[in-house]
Amino acid sequence: MILNEKQPTAARTTSAASFTMVTAVPAAQAPQITTLSPSSMPSDSTISQTLVINGGFFKDGATLTFDPPTGSNINSTASKLTFISSTRLSYQLNNGGDHGTWTVMVRNPDGQTSNVVSFMVTTTGQAPQITTLSPGSMPADSTIDQTLVINGGFFKDGASLIFDPPTGSNINSTASKLTFISSTRLSYQLNNGGDHGTWTVTVRNPDGQTSNAVSFTVTTTGQAPQITTLSPGSMAADSTISQTLTINGGFFKDGASLIFDPPTGPNINSTASKLTFISSTRLSYELNNGGDAGMWTVMVRNPDGQTSNAASFRVTGGVTLLRISSVAGRTSGGQQIRLDGVFDNLATVTLGGVSASWIYTNGSDDPSTITVTTPAHSVGAVQVDLAPTSGSSFSKPNAFAYLPTVFSDDTIFAAVTIVRAQHIIELRQAVDALRAVAGLAPAPWTDPSLAPNSTVIKAIHIQELRTYVDDAASRLGYPTQPYTEPGLTTGSSIKRVHIEELRQRIRAIAG
Repeated sequence: MILNEKQPTAARTTSAASFTMVTAVPAAQAPQITTLSPSSMPSDSTISQTLVINGGFFKDGATLTFDPPTGSNINSTASKLTFISSTRLSYQLNNGGDHGTWTVMVRNPDGQTSNVVSFMVTTTGQAPQITTLSPGSMPADSTIDQTLVINGGFFKDGASLIFDPPTGSNINSTASKLTFISSTRLSYQLNNGGDHGTWTVTVRNPDGQTSNAVSFTVTTTGQAPQITTLSPGSMAADSTISQTLTINGGFFKDGASLIFDPPTGPNINSTASKLTFISSTRLSYELNNGGDAGMWTVMVRNPDGQTSNAASFRVTGGVTLLRISSVAGRTSGGQQIRLDGVFDNLATVTLGGVSASWIYTNGSDDPSTITVTTPAHSVGAVQVDLAPTSGSSFSKPNAFAYLPTVFSDDTIFAAVTIVRAQHIIELRQAVDALRAVAGLAPAPWTDPSLAPNSTVIKAIHIQELRTYVDDAASRLGYPTQPYTEPGLTTGSSIKRVHIEELRQRIRAIAG
């Protein structure tokens, strides 16, 4: 439709409008797979097989992603992938004997991915089958290899074995110990590690097919060893010499070994050259205790894997602090804390230079634990000093945090008490004490030099206190707690509850 509009008779001027023409650049085409060649291949973990990917829009530098029947996706290896053209890629694939439906996808360097196309990895014959084992049982012995013959069918050269022992993880066979005799017989030299009980074995052919699991028994060959006494029952802590420890008991066997559990660090296995088998009732060992004072235990393990009871002996000398039951307390003192370690002939205990009263927790016959009553002390992390009647003292810096339980304006009244910088400073001192005991440096506070009487308190001051106290407390094993208005930001009003929650957090940790 054309509308006629009456125009004024006055002359008009028309201005030319300018414009810019922009040519759109088409986006790159995503890669596309049309066919795979071959579309199936035999399962085989011993070789790489060629897989050709046909399609279009492939780019040099593309990669492949395989999704096998079992396990996680597999990314292609660059050295095995050949870019032939924009319509063809070639890959040398080792399918690991994982038979079933696989898929493959192309990913171009620009991140665009293709469709997913499947192919088959097929089994190449009958799965292996075990009928009998010979012998059906063997003695437990960690010192020798014993022959196990696996009878059955459909075994292939290159097969492997999977053992499931009574304890611990599955054990894969060692190629040099496995002999392929025929498709119906394999032979293996097995060291059963003295692990007695029911074992199972499974055959896995190179094509990935596995047999049924068949069980056999590793039997104990007698009575388990037993320790009755140790001589001596205690020895001096000394890292420079070996000292003789005699183990008395019964049912010890030549080839037995010892397992020591020291006060600190992991278990220690005996050294064969230091262990003497005297008789079935006595062993002798040259022990270097490394100066590790405290309660040790020793256990005998016979070659058949059977172990004895654990017998204890003491390594004496000096004082050492290993653990403190509570690493924080009140500045007012009067709290009992337990110290574990070695406290032979202990004379004095001080916290932050202040003498503390103490007792042997379990009596003087057990110098491994003392109970200390904390003295009063100012806020801060303090050193614990232990001094024996003779010999070297022991000191542990930043071992205990003294925390306040009473604060300036201890009861804050809403709309009455004015929040002051002093309230923040007191909380910062407590937090830094906890951080020192946790092995951390003082916190990097915003506005570190607050004037005590200043009334300029910021949301960041509260947020930092929350963050740093939670970090230190969690490292020391104290539980976390929620806060009111956890998302304080610049401009937020500082309320009574924000200060009180932090004070209560410190009081709770102080006990």
